Amino acid sequence: MNQTDKIEKAINELALREHAFASAVIESAEAEGTYRQAKAEAYLKADGTIPEKEMQADKQCQAEYARKLIADAMERLTKNKLEDCRAVLSARQSLLSAELKVHQATKNFTA
Repeated sequence: MNQTDKIEKAINELALREHAFASAVIESAEAEGTYRQAKAEAYLKADGTIPEKEMQADKQCQAEYARKLIADAMERLTKNKLEDCRAVLSARQSLLSAELKVHQATKNFTA
């Protein structure tokens, strides 16, 4: 596989990871909204002092909070994978550029 093929493969991988990141961002935002809504509703229904209401709301929303944490973690993970892919693509572009310069220099030297 030559450098051009490797760059095309990296570009395709980048597109896939961009899509995965976009999906993760949306899922994270939706999980955040769901959690905040559930917590607000639970807080309004709770009785007691403000700290007691907050504790009751937190207890009732544990599942939503867990889903939010997981969605946030997936967003960070897919962002890191996207950044890794961008770095690979950049490195491959640098290698291709260097190969072209060597080829041009060799061509000019032998001419």
